[in-house]
Amino acid sequence: MNADEREELLARLLAGESSEDDPQVRAAMAEDPTMREELQILRGLEADYRRLATQQRDDLTAASALAAGPGEDRVAAALRAFVAEQPVATPRTSAWTRRSWWLAAAGTALAVGIGWWATRPPGEALPVTLGRSPDGLSPSGAVAEFTEFGWTTPAAPGRTFTLEIVDAGSGREVVTRELSVSPWQPTAAERAALPDDIQWSLRVRDADDTEITLTTRATRRR
Repeated sequence: MNADEREELLARLLAGESSEDDPQVRAAMAEDPTMREELQILRGLEADYRRLATQQRDDLTAASALAAGPGEDRVAAALRAFVAEQPVATPRTSAWTRRSWWLAAAGTALAVGIGWWATRPPGEALPVTLGRSPDGLSPSGAVAEFTEFGWTTPAAPGRTFTLEIVDAGSGREVVTRELSVSPWQPTAAERAALPDDIQWSLRVRDADDTEITLTTRATRRR
């Protein structure tokens, strides 16, 4: 089986057009045992993107019930338009197309959020988001303390997480950690050394070098 045939077979499996019980699939996986592990990783990524989209929908619904602050009407309108344009997947939709759309969805939502933070008037309080961002990062928004840094993206074979924390005011990097599971719990000394206003990101990399980066901002209220 050449590379194109292998990719097409994985796409059919992800789209539900083929089953692991099919003789052709069993033969291919017997010939190349790494296909099964790659399929599991791809299914995990697709589930992550679907969960991210669901969280974004839920947060948009919740936000619509809150009093709008300066600039929030622009963000809400952009998100409503974004959700309305979501394509409806059919059983014949390519799995690679669906995965690309979820990745684009995550990037769009993050870009809108970053733009919102950048245009908020100086000194304006961050919103209270129950400590978790739409893409599953916590802490996010206004919190009492940076007790732990967690995420909802699950661990998987070959998957690594790189956590980076920067001072939101100066852009100075203050923490970088290579991790394999959630959460990371800083020591009391590490918490004390963190600035009160931070921006932190989680870079998720899989064994096949597929990579996404999630970012949020949090403020500690002393």
